[in-house]
Parts: sequence; structure tokens; C-alpha cells
Amino acid sequence: MKLYVENIPSKASEQQIRKEFNKYGIIGNIKINSNYLEDKINFCFIEMPFDDQALIAMRELHGKDMDGHKMKIKESFI
Repeated sequence: MKLYVENIPSKASEQQIRKEFNKYGIIGNIKINSNYLEDKINFCFIEMPFDDQALIAMRELHGKDMDGHKMKIKESFI
């Protein structure tokens, strides 16, 4: 399952994101993107090969604070 994680800190590293999500299962690829054009929304895509682990991560981490930013997490369909 691929997760879309919005509102991550602009300086979040792959290692920092991996550390947060590894607690809930195996992490595949992580792609970090930043949109500095208008509202400075920072986001990433995280691939987790097991849907049950991804769903637990989504439930546990949605709204969790990462360096002053409350993460918003949902399933990605792209």
C-alpha cells in the first residue's frame, strides 16, 4: 500500500520518516516532495508492502506531531 503523508517538516529526512514508520512494519520506497510555491505544504509518499501494517501506521500516526507539524496520512492511489 502506498501512503500519502502531508504536513511533514520541510527539513524532514528520509531517515527521520523511516524511523517514525518502521515501528509499524516494513518500509519500501520513500519519496519526499516539497511545494514551496504557495502554502509550503511538504509531503511524501511511503510504500509499505503489507496493507495491514500500512493501515496500522496510518491509524497510529495520523495527527501525530513531527517537529511541530501534525502529519495527515491517507492512502495514495497514484
